Amino acid sequence: MVYISACMLFDGLVLLEIPVSMGRTLAAWSLYVVLLVVAIKLQRDLYEKWFDVDISQMDFDQQ
Repeated sequence: MVYISACMLFDGLVLLEIPVSMGRTLAAWSLYVVLLVVAIKLQRDLYEKWFDVDISQMDFDQQ
């Protein structure tokens, strides 16, 4: 839960400062979208790496 909250704060508050500080131009919003996509992909990859559970050795056919 902390990881997701930190990602939301970073994506919503920190990255949003880019178009605000650059004057809300088309270039600023374009840069924001590109960085947001890169950040979300990185965050997703890290989430899958850190919280991956290997279930290949589990036996689900127990009686």
